[in-house]
Amino acid sequence: MNDIPNSARTALVPEFMFRCGRISPIVYASFLTLSAFTVDCIVVPELFRASTLWALAALFALVIRRGTSGAENELPGTCALARNRILLFCGLHALLLSVLLFANPALPTAMKFAVLLPTLALFPLKSWLIQLRAYRMEFLAALIVMITFFPSRFFNMIMPWYPDLLGHLVYRVVSIFVNGLTYVAGTQPVIGGPKLDVEIIYDCTGIEGVNLFDCLFALIMIAEWNRLNKLRAALCYVAGLASILAGNVLRIILFVLLANTVAPVIGAGRFHIHAGWVFFALIFVGFLAATYKWMLQSPSSSLIPS
Repeated sequence: MNDIPNSARTALVPEFMFRCGRISPIVYASFLTLSAFTVDCIVVPELFRASTLWALAALFALVIRRGTSGAENELPGTCALARNRILLFCGLHALLLSVLLFANPALPTAMKFAVLLPTLALFPLKSWLIQLRAYRMEFLAALIVMITFFPSRFFNMIMPWYPDLLGHLVYRVVSIFVNGLTYVAGTQPVIGGPKLDVEIIYDCTGIEGVNLFDCLFALIMIAEWNRLNKLRAALCYVAGLASILAGNVLRIILFVLLANTVAPVIGAGRFHIHAGWVFFALIFVGFLAATYKWMLQSPSSSLIPS
């Protein structure tokens, strides 16, 4: 392709793609999808899913980030966004909104993903395969964001049994150091102590720490995307979530232990909530210090997945 004169290259590349320069069409496709999703949710608020919004934003940000690193030579310039396909994309979104407004259904969760279907019209199948192959890591990262970035669904699934498991574990550990502890099982178990009774509620499950970890880890991913070893980053993400949940267990153990041996005032007001944010932030800093260099690409190896 580099041997083709500019005049001939212009004739081979569709007009819209030529005006786009060396920016990949997937940048425009993700931006169009993100914009259309925003409009759809304004018209039909029931379509809104925070995980979908952030997954699209992550895809857009990561593709943009990759293109600013000199990786533009890898971008598939054979996939052009044609005007007629953009019009079809807009028409399908309008049709979807019209059907939903007319039917006014109580949307099931699966129906909310219908806002992504018109995006398929932006490229023919062959072009989509090229895009998916070229940006497999960016698409995979967006999928991970969609599944895990807002963990409330997962925590809601485990709520019937996880608080009781968490409370029982804390009770067993603290009872080694504090005499007279009692335990009342349930979906919100209570650890009774000589100075302070502690109830394990939804906010004690560690969900706030996971949310904080997700946001901070996402910032690191975007900032260092072009230097990351993607496989190592995925492993570190799983390990980081595990460290947050383990740290949450330690946090509650320390809270119950100190409140019943040193200062019951620790459990008063919102002190333990603010202290929890500091605790989770310290865990993230320690996790990042231990894994940051390992996550970066090894310049001496060409076999590490990117």
